[in-house]
Amino acid sequence: MEKNNNLEILAPAGDFTCLKAAINAGADAIYMGGSRFGARAYAGNFDSEEVLKAIDYVHMYGKKMYLTVNTLLYEHEIGLIYDYLSKYYEQGLDAVIVQDLGVLEKIHRLFPDLPIHLSTQTTITTGLNDTFFKDNNVTRVVPARELNIEEIRKLCEDTSMEVEVFVHGALCYAYSGQCIMSSIRGNRSGNRGKCAGSCRLPFLTDCIGKGHILSLKENCALELFGELAKAGVDSYKIEGRMKKPSYVAMITSVYSKYKKLYESLGYAGYKDYVKNHRSELDKDIFDMSDIYNRAGFTCSYLRPPRGADKEKIDKEKYVKDELKQAYLRHYTAPADMLSFKRPNHGGVRVGTVTDINIKKNECTFKTEIELGPHDVLDFRDEEMNVKYEYTTAQGFKIGRYVNARYKKGCGIRKGDSVYRTRNESLLEKVNELYINQDKKIPIKLCFRAYKGEKPSLTLNNDSAYVTVYGDNETEKSQSQKPDSEKIKKALCQFGNTIMEVSEVEIDVESDAFIPMSVVKDIRRKGVEKLTEVLLAKYRRELQEKRIEKRDETERNDRHKKQDYKQSEFKESYQAQILTGEQFDAVLGFDKIGTIIIRLELFSTDEILELAEEGVKAGKDIYIALPRIIRYDTLDCLKSVYRDALLDDRIKGYLVNCFDAFGLAFYFKKIKPEKIIITGPFAYTLNSAACRAYIKRGAESFSISYELKDEDLERIPNDLREAMCKILYCKAPLMVSANCVQKNVAGCVGKTKEPGIIKLNCLDNMEAEVSRMCALNFCRFCYNEIYMEKPIFDLKKISFYKSLGIGSYRLEFTTESAAKVREILCKI
Repeated sequence: MEKNNNLEILAPAGDFTCLKAAINAGADAIYMGGSRFGARAYAGNFDSEEVLKAIDYVHMYGKKMYLTVNTLLYEHEIGLIYDYLSKYYEQGLDAVIVQDLGVLEKIHRLFPDLPIHLSTQTTITTGLNDTFFKDNNVTRVVPARELNIEEIRKLCEDTSMEVEVFVHGALCYAYSGQCIMSSIRGNRSGNRGKCAGSCRLPFLTDCIGKGHILSLKENCALELFGELAKAGVDSYKIEGRMKKPSYVAMITSVYSKYKKLYESLGYAGYKDYVKNHRSELDKDIFDMSDIYNRAGFTCSYLRPPRGADKEKIDKEKYVKDELKQAYLRHYTAPADMLSFKRPNHGGVRVGTVTDINIKKNECTFKTEIELGPHDVLDFRDEEMNVKYEYTTAQGFKIGRYVNARYKKGCGIRKGDSVYRTRNESLLEKVNELYINQDKKIPIKLCFRAYKGEKPSLTLNNDSAYVTVYGDNETEKSQSQKPDSEKIKKALCQFGNTIMEVSEVEIDVESDAFIPMSVVKDIRRKGVEKLTEVLLAKYRRELQEKRIEKRDETERNDRHKKQDYKQSEFKESYQAQILTGEQFDAVLGFDKIGTIIIRLELFSTDEILELAEEGVKAGKDIYIALPRIIRYDTLDCLKSVYRDALLDDRIKGYLVNCFDAFGLAFYFKKIKPEKIIITGPFAYTLNSAACRAYIKRGAESFSISYELKDEDLERIPNDLREAMCKILYCKAPLMVSANCVQKNVAGCVGKTKEPGIIKLNCLDNMEAEVSRMCALNFCRFCYNEIYMEKPIFDLKKISFYKSLGIGSYRLEFTTESAAKVREILCKI
């Protein structure tokens, strides 16, 4: 469906220079982080005064400003939201981007008319929770970057919210928000804005040796711009709050160009234009690659359905479907998404070394593209290791043989590749167009001066119209006539402001006396008044009752005993199992009162058989819904697994994402007695998040791996009773749509048993730092990566009991039945 013709280019800003560059390059909106609670803690970010200034700056251009508040907050931080956001709210902040459900609820209570955008870290993949979020003034969803266009189209149809899609920039290997690799490995939480980029490190596997097997190329969806618009996408988001101003300007300018083309031509006209100007599109993509790419570009997951092999696609089937033809043109296999040999800027290929002169320490290469003076080149071997960096002294045309001196001993050989990592002329062009000068706001002026009246100046543009007056009445000139050109020149001197005069009308009486000081003063007043009027429509006021509401809300969060159905897990033990033999091992252990079955490897009949055995043994049986719920998964669960999920022997569901929660709620409406438990990746790090889930029907919470003991102690007592501590597990570091099994060992098909790939994470010096394993769940087309060494907190159980934690869980993944029994005997 073509939902709109008013598209938004949303650009990142890590500092004020980037913000200005984005506006100059044509951005319709900016997203930025403040001094707290943003998911890019190591970006430049903005202090309080800079945020206020930035809000006004974009509003002067009629653009929008969104603030990232998209980290998980601890209990002692949740009460800081009001003071943090109130001044930005009053200034006219257009929206906040949020991940934490508690933060979402809190912001809505305190600022009910402030629009909220769901961060991509919420891992939204369907429209299941549209009503839940719409009731909290959530106006936009940024879905998981793993969706393909068909899924995005369905999401646009299923939600009343705007849909914002990442179209350019870095890609995480994991579903955003569903990764704790950096937190577990280095105590730097990505969900708290401090990701260490562990997935960009090299890994060693038995299958293919060493490589950056979890590092993905840069996303570039420019070729699918029209298809995304037709699908119903409202906002095109560019990743890059840690990128340079030149990057922000270049990428924003290109997407802005095609947005304008689409809006003026419509889908059919746009498609014809791109078809007839293919070389222009290719050049724009090349220039973006020249600014920054990571071993090339990928259309990410916007291609055909996951798991499809290019050679197996029936091309005839798609001939009449324009969208599928676009898919075929841009499709690459999942493994081709990897920046396997180089996890940073790949540059663009220049040529190949054709000759070596060892005596002169000189090599020769033939240019495949035009080079300019002061371009920076890398000489690389076949593994993309940089042997030497070289800066050109002059420009070279295509096909020229270039002789380059190199440092003795650097090891350049014949056949080595040459790449450009810095295009000096392109950077100069970008700086000149978008960075070194600001985009101006055109203003029309009309100056009037008649004897006996105060002189006036009217200023207007498309958004505002104001008139200001001089302090005194105009007098008669005793000597000379007023100089209109001199008056005009004085009126047009707007200095360093972002306004410029596009048209001037001078209406002065022939014998009026007009001092230039009066003209300059009235010009200054006019600029101030126009600025005030342009910004006034964005300003908001916080009423005193809002402050009282804030105080009451915070008291309730700390002290109120909110009603909820008591969990039956108090002082009990649970076991989560993945295989049938693990179930058998757990079943005979009396201390385990609850068994949670992960359904990924079981059929409906198998689940019902396990449930029957469990109930006979006096166990409560729960189903852990899949970590990720995509539209095909949703259809499968509602049909194939329906009988099992609604069976009376199944007491409830464990959920780890919002879409799984929405599905659990769907079944709970059919069987109200079903109990919903949130898993550790549903993230309840604060009481506001817990109460938000309670309001939606949850009754128990799994303590997140991100929640430290000292922060757990701050959670109110009544909520700790409903919490479950995971005592044993192999830490689930991430869940991904990109299959490790297929990338490194080949696809095993839709098998029942998961493929297991051993991974040794190396540091940049190639020393082993941690061992992991990847499990692929083909039936639901995702894989999980675990730490090989388990976490076992048995020694701290007395501490958790002293806090009133209601239940404790052991989560089994690759353990044998014997290993499960060994671990159970220790509790």
